[in-house]
Amino acid sequence: MSVALLSIDLAKNIFQLHGVDERGHQVLSRRVSRNKLLEAVVCLPCCRIVMEACGGAHYWARRFSAMGHCVQIIAPRFVKPFEKSRKTIATMQRRSSKLHPVRPCATSPSQRPAAGYPIHASDPQPAHA
Repeated sequence: MSVALLSIDLAKNIFQLHGVDERGHQVLSRRVSRNKLLEAVVCLPCCRIVMEACGGAHYWARRFSAMGHCVQIIAPRFVKPFEKSRKTIATMQRRSSKLHPVRPCATSPSQRPAAGYPIHASDPQPAHA
């Protein structure tokens, strides 16, 4: 399996993975639980991973970057125009083969990635000690 771009829909317990090859054809679409996400990503060759910015996106970005992947976090305001409906991604993929909205946003030439936070900036606990 040759995944060039992997978009991950981050949620609380179940994550949706959507991978495409160099030509944009879907080669991976599956749901994984939180504790199986690292196992699923470590099995893939190094690729570009895109995620919508949320509370846990920076944590996962640091973990995937340590594995050698190129990680890009996209601000939600840039993903919103690409959404087809208000349905969840998993519901959309069960009903039809509509694409994950992060992938077309990531391949858009005008897209600007969000800045990543280093570990010391995202952990407020030492500042209050």
